[in-house]
Amino acid sequence: MKKLIYGISFLAIIGITIIGCKKENFNPTSNTSSNNTTIDKDNLDNESKYAELESLINNDLNQIAQELRSKKSNFNSQSDVTSAAESLYSNNNEILTSFISNYSNTINHQNTKNGYSDNVTNVINEIEINLNNSTDPLSFITFLETKFNEIEASNLKDDEKDLLLQYIVIYKASITFMGNNQDLISTDQKAGWWSSWGKCAASIVGGAAIGGLGGAAAGSVVPGIGTVAGGIVGVIGGGLSGAGAGC
Repeated sequence: MKKLIYGISFLAIIGITIIGCKKENFNPTSNTSSNNTTIDKDNLDNESKYAELESLINNDLNQIAQELRSKKSNFNSQSDVTSAAESLYSNNNEILTSFISNYSNTINHQNTKNGYSDNVTNVINEIEINLNNSTDPLSFITFLETKFNEIEASNLKDDEKDLLLQYIVIYKASITFMGNNQDLISTDQKAGWWSSWGKCAASIVGGAAIGGLGGAAAGSVVPGIGTVAGGIVGVIGGGLSGAGAGC
């Protein structure tokens, strides 16, 4: 409990069934537009940008994971994570710089969630409470998808919507990645990992995400999506390193 409280204060993660040391890939079949909330046609083009952002994040995280495994390393090694990013973003210095800056800021706790509006803070708090009360990761990711659609259809200001939708995309991408790559985050690979350390790790990554979006990773998802994705992957990478050490 102390670890979970610590993770939330630092301000997601999907459970997969483990039998012995065997791991099953987790691939949610639902997406951010699959729930019952009706999304206005005017929002469809914009929403596709968030789907593209999630795809880019997933792709980049998986390539970093492949590089770490080739070195028999994990997210506890900050130098190996940075080296993997340098290899991944070798052809785009702007994205690499964004990654390294956000990774470093997250590791050093230089990203904070201060200064958000009440509307944004209320949603963040609701997500944190749902995470804390969740009994399994699938129900939490379903909650995130429902919340995504609610926010997309809401009357929030555009900048508030953008921040919260990016926040949820980061949570979902992190959940999928961590569920499929437990060996890169923790050596405690148990069937009940969600309750044993998963929620703690989720809260740390979520905290890193909201802090990063308030810092150097912030920016509209529409322009410069590749650079935004690079910064977000840096934030997630820093959160994963923190989760590996703190949970």
